[in-house]
Amino acid sequence: MKYLYIIVLIIIFVSLNTLAVESVYIPDKPEGICENSPDMGNCDTINLWEPRVTAGYWNDNLFCQNFVNKILLDNGIGGCDDFITASLWLRFLWGDQIHSWFLDCYYNVLTNKIENYRTDLLIFLISFEKELSIGILKVGAGFVRKGNFGGGKLQNGYHSLFNYTQLQIPYLEDGATELLLRFDIEKRLLSFNSLNINAYFTDSYIKNIIPKHFELGLLTNYEISQGRNKFLWNFEFYFGYVNYYDRNIPIGKLFDSGFTSGMLLSREISKKSKIAVWVTKGQYGIGKEPQFGILFSFGCNGDSTPDITDIKFP
Repeated sequence: MKYLYIIVLIIIFVSLNTLAVESVYIPDKPEGICENSPDMGNCDTINLWEPRVTAGYWNDNLFCQNFVNKILLDNGIGGCDDFITASLWLRFLWGDQIHSWFLDCYYNVLTNKIENYRTDLLIFLISFEKELSIGILKVGAGFVRKGNFGGGKLQNGYHSLFNYTQLQIPYLEDGATELLLRFDIEKRLLSFNSLNINAYFTDSYIKNIIPKHFELGLLTNYEISQGRNKFLWNFEFYFGYVNYYDRNIPIGKLFDSGFTSGMLLSREISKKSKIAVWVTKGQYGIGKEPQFGILFSFGCNGDSTPDITDIKFP
């Protein structure tokens, strides 16, 4: 029964099918024209420097888990609501499939009930991605800020909605700002019709605030298409190993090393927007509790959904 929440998640998501527009065949179009441009009917010309925006949220105590445990199973047990408690993500993307610029902003609420402390993270990362013969390479730099950014109020506000106990956990007093460096590479191993299998490797360097870490694994992507260069559904599954090292820092115990896996399901809801939901296990090396997430992507290139390796940060 512990996997019942996954079934509920998929049922809710499939119900969004009624919101989607019907996909139609669109002939090849000249460069710089999108399917809703004036030259193709009623649309705008693609501007590669007009950003595509993605907003995401994930939590280890999301509604569906509470719904399954408290309502369906009637056992009064919610999610763990510990360690990486909740995360918000905002992305701006400029470019095309060959080379792209990214601005990623992350907000993470960290809670340790066992040792009675909490802290929040603000992360800003600028990255450049380019497709090379060896694979898709992305390099980025930014900074991480640790401190009190309202995560406690956010968590207790959520607890109030579901009548949970309010948590009076003090913040760590050692606020700090440090440099962030990130490296990603993804290599296609197998491609068969709509099925792709890629190997991926990511490495992040953040001094003293959160442990440095790397991850490697396999990412499977399957698209259900209708019409040329157009897909309605996208399914992703990944399995990998994440290693958090240099954990001898105040919040190092919130992370661990171990196997991680997850799946993402995305659906087009209009010509310029898409929704995706996902669930992961061991996302931060600690496999006791899943993380549930949802994202929306908007823009002329909004039909391109970030893959699950982008979401799993820090």
